[in-house]
Amino acid sequence: MEETLSTVERAVTISQVAALAGASTGTASTALNGRGALRPETRLRVQQAADQLGFVANAAALPADRTHPHGRHDHH
Repeated sequence: MEETLSTVERAVTISQVAALAGASTGTASTALNGRGALRPETRLRVQQAADQLGFVANAAALPADRTHPHGRHDHH
């Protein structure tokens, strides 16, 4: 039986991105969320590692102010 990507695919973690980029997980997080002061080459190295691994940010892991433009969740 041949396995498809969907049956064996695992989510890429920020730790994996950081390791590939040669950075700490905190630095990788800062680089990917666009906040904080980092050297441009560090930010680029982290972004390239994330792209290479197919990293997709988990919306549930983002701070509330990043999930809604006004920092709240509307429940209608």
